[in-house]
Amino acid sequence: MKKLILLGMAILSIGAFAAREAIPEDVEKIITKSAQTLDGSEKIRYKNWQIDSYLRMEKLGKESGIPANEFERIKHKLRVMYGANFAKQYQVLPDEIRDYNELVERVKKETAKNLEVSEEKNSMAKAEMEKNISVSKVPAEVIEIYKETAEKLYPENYIGQKAYIDASMEEYFKIIEFIKNNKNLIK
Repeated sequence: MKKLILLGMAILSIGAFAAREAIPEDVEKIITKSAQTLDGSEKIRYKNWQIDSYLRMEKLGKESGIPANEFERIKHKLRVMYGANFAKQYQVLPDEIRDYNELVERVKKETAKNLEVSEEKNSMAKAEMEKNISVSKVPAEVIEIYKETAEKLYPENYIGQKAYIDASMEEYFKIIEFIKNNKNLIK
C-alpha cells in the first residue's frame, strides 16, 4: 500500500513537473548554478520557486502590453541588478512596467504639447509671410518663384517657408545691383 502511495506521488510530481512550461536553457543553467549550495528538497523547492517566478515574469510581460523589445530591455536590466534571483525580479517587475508606461505617457503629452505650439507658430508664420510679401517691392513674378521653391523645400512648414522667402526678398535687390554692375559675367 505504501509503495502504491509513493508511486502515485512520484507520478504526480513527474506529471506536474512535465506540465510546467519550458524555460530557456540559459535561465535554467543560471537557476541551477545559483542552487548549487543547497541540499536535497531545499534545492528542488528553490529551483521551482525561481522557475515559477520566471514564468510569472514572462506572463506579466505578455499581459502588460509593452513592446517585446522594451520588455527584453527591462528583463536585462533586472537580471543585471538581481542576477539569478527571479523571485526578486518578479517582485520588482510591476514597478518597472509602471515606470515605463508613465514615461511613455509623459512623452506623448510632451509631444502633443510641442505639436500644438508648432501649429500655432506655423499659423503665425504664414500670416507674417503673407504680410511681408504684400508690402515687398520685389516683383510678384519673382515672389511666386520664391514661394514655389519654399513650398518644395518646406512643405506645410510655414516657419521654414517664411525664413526662405524673407531671406530671398532681402537678397533680391543685392542680386539686381550685382547684375547691373557685372553685366559682362552674364553672357
